[in-house]
Amino acid sequence: MNRNLYNIHILGIGFMLVFSAFITASFIESIVFKDLNRNGIGAKTGFYSLAIIYTCLGIANWFSPAVVKRLGCKISLFLSALPYTGFIFSMYEPYLWSVYTLSALLGAGGGVIWTANGEVIAKNSPGDTKAKNTGIFWSWFNSSMLMGNIFLFFYLGDAETIGDKQRHVIYLVLGVLCTLGTFSFLLLRPNDLSLTENDEAGIVPVQAESIIQPIKDAIKFGTTWQMRFLYCAIMFTGFSLNFWSSVFITVIGNVFPKRSYLALGGICTGVGEISAGFIWGRLSNKIGRHGVVMCSTVINCVLYYLAFISFPFDAATTTVRDYHAVLVIWCRRLNFQ
Repeated sequence: MNRNLYNIHILGIGFMLVFSAFITASFIESIVFKDLNRNGIGAKTGFYSLAIIYTCLGIANWFSPAVVKRLGCKISLFLSALPYTGFIFSMYEPYLWSVYTLSALLGAGGGVIWTANGEVIAKNSPGDTKAKNTGIFWSWFNSSMLMGNIFLFFYLGDAETIGDKQRHVIYLVLGVLCTLGTFSFLLLRPNDLSLTENDEAGIVPVQAESIIQPIKDAIKFGTTWQMRFLYCAIMFTGFSLNFWSSVFITVIGNVFPKRSYLALGGICTGVGEISAGFIWGRLSNKIGRHGVVMCSTVINCVLYYLAFISFPFDAATTTVRDYHAVLVIWCRRLNFQ
């Protein structure tokens, strides 16, 4: 295996391990805090934590190109993954200050880790191999939606709360996964197209003005008419991510008593993403990228509406122990119509 392909696989494996842990941890965060209900932590703490994470991530994206340029890809990936590990291990016995502090650090690291990821793929994809290498990476990454949630599904079983013992085991296992992924980034190899010897050492001799330049370029690019058209799509993606990664899973936890249903929701999301990627990839040759975007957006909106009318309106904030909540509400809707 040549070095370019080796680096792509190592990158994908690292992201799979880190995000298997993080996605699973963030999926159940609000319900875990609700079941914990001490140290100043409650049901809404999970929502606040996720808000801090993605706010800091959005801000960090403006500065991450300069960080990657200064530190190099390997060290940037390693250092930016450390807050993910710290955040997950902190859930062993969470406190309000530790949750919010590590959420901010994780968000800042998230901006860097995704910028470094793109840099590694670009520099290890000579000629026309970028599409293939990107596909390899996403094949690894998409499996992260399944790995942690499958463990969670079988471990929680029929449990109706996530107590201290379950929480300790869950976050220790997820923390170990994240640690393995973090240190796997150090296995990236330098080559002519990607990581230089200085990059491997984590030192890239660049001048101060070149560090500021990526920020200036990002601001300049952000004001172009092409980006202005994308802002609506970016906002839609943000709302979508917020819905399926926090609100929807919390609703499931408040409606259905078994905590394993949280993991089942994550597994279904992962299966949907993987299968949809395959289906839309095939259809893109027939209906084009614009057709794929329009069709997937319409399907998303329809499913969001179905979720909206299928669950009690207060299910995101309070416990609604109704096994037949979905059926009852649908009967009411049909009777109304």
